[in-house]
Amino acid sequence: MGLLIDMRGGGVLRSPVCGFIAASTAAPFVSTDFFGANLIHCYDPGGANFVDPGDGNALPTWHDEVGTDNPTNTTGTKQLVYRASVANLNNRPALQGDGIDDVLQVTLAAAIPLPFSIITVVDVVSLGAVDVAVCHGDNTHKNRSVGSNTLSKWAIHNGGTAAVSGTAVAVGGHLTATEFISGTDVLEVDGTVEISSDTGSDTCDRIALGANAQNTRYYCDWRIALVMVLDTPARAHADWAAFEAAANTHFGL
Repeated sequence: MGLLIDMRGGGVLRSPVCGFIAASTAAPFVSTDFFGANLIHCYDPGGANFVDPGDGNALPTWHDEVGTDNPTNTTGTKQLVYRASVANLNNRPALQGDGIDDVLQVTLAAAIPLPFSIITVVDVVSLGAVDVAVCHGDNTHKNRSVGSNTLSKWAIHNGGTAAVSGTAVAVGGHLTATEFISGTDVLEVDGTVEISSDTGSDTCDRIALGANAQNTRYYCDWRIALVMVLDTPARAHADWAAFEAAANTHFGL
């Protein structure tokens, strides 16, 4: 005999021969479950520390899920806006700047030396002259953890010359991993290495979301659904494969 659905049991399957068989459910995605002690900072609008301002409202402070370094902006008109459901990210929440003057920023209590990594999930809404979604540098450099250049190509920057991919940035959702390693910086987008080149050797001493941290700002309107900072190359970590699979499923990438 076939299996029957027992609606009283909330979807549990009943078999006349085998009794009850629990319906399979995917484990919930919890960003802080990955990378152990190597996860130094995590900004997740689905996280336990996130203070929901309500859909369409500005967020003054994005609380760190791991540490206490919280990007903030005291000017309400220059804060990122909370989007409760983003279609390109499987209807997950995200934060979005206006591409004009919105940014959340924090100077880290302890700078992270090389090597370090920045993992992001972003929804590319549009492409401007230069876009910086996430920045890890200081006011001296135009450092960007992930963004685009004047030709709308993927670009990263760590104190030296900006490294640029040969691939144009596609509108829509992306999982990115940028590794800053002495002598070589790597950007992987959706499982493909877009950049691998020699460039600068700055530390990670601050986090800016929605723009770079330099006095000459480059803003963008990309929706940011996750930012994770590791003190090690992300893709060599034992958790990378499991994280990549779980994130792609959770965000529908």
